[in-house]
Amino acid sequence: MSKLLKVRSLVLLSALFCTISACKKKDDQPTKTNYPEENPLSAFLATTGLNQNNISFTNPTSFEMGFGFKPKVKGIIKGITVKLPYANSALKVTIWDKATSNVIKTVFVNVPNPDQEISVAIADLEVAKNTEYVISINSNKFYNHRRTDNATIPYPIDAGNISITGSYTSSTSPVSIPANARTTEFTGDYSFIFKQTE
Repeated sequence: MSKLLKVRSLVLLSALFCTISACKKKDDQPTKTNYPEENPLSAFLATTGLNQNNISFTNPTSFEMGFGFKPKVKGIIKGITVKLPYANSALKVTIWDKATSNVIKTVFVNVPNPDQEISVAIADLEVAKNTEYVISINSNKFYNHRRTDNATIPYPIDAGNISITGSYTSSTSPVSIPANARTTEFTGDYSFIFKQTE
């Protein structure tokens, strides 16, 4: 075998080895799962029967109303959903850390039309598995959801990868995390878009 042929053979073998190694490395890498987005509100209302009676309310003054939630997996909140019985160009939506009562995100949402749900994207907000949060809105007009039998809701309620831990309201001044438990009703149509990350 000529020297030139040997060199060519070595080059071809080296190229083949590199190609196999690269493929093996690529095959060894775990595939990343693309999890679906979730909005827990409709499943929560259906599971509890709170979708049986939906009344529009107007209060003399605005107040904070919200619900507690706990992700069962690590994930991110990608958006906010809102439906109101009136238009509001700057509805304040707040996400709180339940344990510390600290605000971790505030978003002002333009709700251009009454009785139509809108969804707005936000910068990804990481939320931890088994950590409790509260999402709230500040308004004087809202929907009030109840069961027809006015039964007490046995929290927590699982809705996909989110566990809803309670429905809360608070006084108007000063604005604070809603903490007064509402055991037979759910105030407002507001929620979030959650996506599992691992």
